[in-house]
Amino acid sequence: LRRYLDLALRHHGDSAVVQLTAARMALQGGDLEAAEFHGRNTVTIAPGMREGWLFLAEAARRAGKYGEAMNHYETLIRMDPQDHNGWYARGTLAARQGDRQEAFRSWDRALSIRPDYELATFAKEHHAMEQLPLESPVRRELAAPYRRRGRELEEQYLFRQAEQMYRRGLQIFPFDTELRRRLAELYLNQDMRGRYLRELEIMMELDEGLSLIH
Repeated sequence: LRRYLDLALRHHGDSAVVQLTAARMALQGGDLEAAEFHGRNTVTIAPGMREGWLFLAEAARRAGKYGEAMNHYETLIRMDPQDHNGWYARGTLAARQGDRQEAFRSWDRALSIRPDYELATFAKEHHAMEQLPLESPVRRELAAPYRRRGRELEEQYLFRQAEQMYRRGLQIFPFDTELRRRLAELYLNQDMRGRYLRELEIMMELDEGLSLIH
């Protein structure tokens, strides 16, 4: 493959596809300098080639050149402001740099373009669970949608999936009384009294009270 690629570069070096292929092979082989060289050739030949800019951003990120990587993502977004993948990648890089506000803004933008884009949702949740204290209002807000998702699944008699939704929400924000109540009631309705009682005990330990449990 290396020999054929050398021939392609020699005879078709003005092809953006050939340059991008060489860049990807170099990156795969750990040669960041060659990867950047061929990546820049790619976007020089074809400035509108999104794959080239995305590759340059990834190569710069791996090299620890976060500023350059961010500039490449900005270029992608300028080319197509509705590129949800570009916004997601921009948010991931901002999070890596410790800029939570910019990361969330980028991920929210990706979700506004494509509401079913779960990667952005998971990125927000993971970052919050890794970086924010348990009582953070951001975590409370991220956990809230799991009430509705769990209830919808219960109404479809998908109880196992509903349990997973409630538990996911409680992983994000363990102090959500409504999520805890719904999970307890789910166990009670399924005659899982041991689990039901355990949820009551947890609520007591969290000093949330039992007034909403019937």
